[in-house]
Amino acid sequence: MDSDSNRLRSNEVRVAPDQRRADAAGGKPARDSYGERMDNRTSSADLLLDELRPVPWASLRGQLLDNPSFGPAPALTWLLEIPGWPDGNSSVNVTIDWIPLDVPSWRELEGAQVECSEADEPIAAYAYDGCWFQFEYVRIQVLRQVGTVARFDIELDYCDEMFSIELADGQILETDRLCATVDVEFEGIRVELDTDRQLAEFTDTADLVFDAGSGLYRPVVKRGLS
Repeated sequence: MDSDSNRLRSNEVRVAPDQRRADAAGGKPARDSYGERMDNRTSSADLLLDELRPVPWASLRGQLLDNPSFGPAPALTWLLEIPGWPDGNSSVNVTIDWIPLDVPSWRELEGAQVECSEADEPIAAYAYDGCWFQFEYVRIQVLRQVGTVARFDIELDYCDEMFSIELADGQILETDRLCATVDVEFEGIRVELDTDRQLAEFTDTADLVFDAGSGLYRPVVKRGLS
């Protein structure tokens, strides 16, 4: 991602596709920039997520699949799952799928970053609590990695509607965006191709061993962040 598109700048205004259409038609004004919203947070969900960082319990899997969204050739993408967002005890599960991290190996996730401003183009991000809530905007950055655990900074925004998160203590939070730092355990890479191509053609397979029980190429060494 180049510096011109770096949305961490406090003076940048993000406008989702449906919002741009509303503005063009004389609808409601665009939302505040990310920096302005972080400086003037009134959402209890935002404040709670900041206090709980980093969020544990998340898992990361690579997936080498035939996916037409990435072109005619197979592509290695990543699936991030966070159960019980944000404290591990709620009924809200967050799934971020088809993440195109440009890394040579699962051991070199640190520093990778990706941004997506339209749903399914290509990243698909959802919160699920009995029904699905989809986010249009996704920003992911890998801050640090030690062994199989990587620390992800995640922002999901412009959900199609507000939704509620009920915590273990009964507190209910309403939001349409989720921001947090998440410690993620790499579980392995799944390969499902129609051709005879091998995983080694797409990524470094050192320290990965195929596990027939799970169908994953799993890491043989596990270490965590201190």
